[in-house]
Amino acid sequence: MTLVKVHTCSKCGGALEVNNELQRYECPFCGISYDYAYFQKKVVLEMADSSLHAEDFPFAEKRYLFALKKEPHDPRLLQGRILSRAKFSSVEKTLSIPDLVGVDYPSVERALNTAEKNAFPEDKEYFETLHSAFRTAEELEEIRKEKSGIESEIKVDHDAIEIAECNGVFRSILDSI
Repeated sequence: MTLVKVHTCSKCGGALEVNNELQRYECPFCGISYDYAYFQKKVVLEMADSSLHAEDFPFAEKRYLFALKKEPHDPRLLQGRILSRAKFSSVEKTLSIPDLVGVDYPSVERALNTAEKNAFPEDKEYFETLHSAFRTAEELEEIRKEKSGIESEIKVDHDAIEIAECNGVFRSILDSI
């Protein structure tokens, strides 16, 4: 059994008919028509978004990249690619620096650079700010690693001092015997 997807008119909600000769969908009720590409993009975007929400990040990124070949400036596609690279299922994860810590920054940076370069002028500030947030999270992660290393050194030094103090106490006890 073959499944046929019925596309509906965004103006009146009527079922669209296929005009193979013109390669268009036409609404018999209100007369509006759509290119095949309109629905192809819509289907690809739906697949990418559902893959992202299902946390199938490699597939989501492939779909976003496919759509970006045709529309390299589309902010939703650029954002989706960044989210799939960061392994985030929703944009809400990008709202807090602590949520960005631990992301594979070099992997995400490539998508961020592409978004900044290709975004429409009115969207550039958003992608620059997002890039800055990821950079800040990367710096925070480096600071945390450095702090952890220093704390480990301090612990080792503290343990060495305790051992030295214990040895001094034992020596004084031995000396008094």
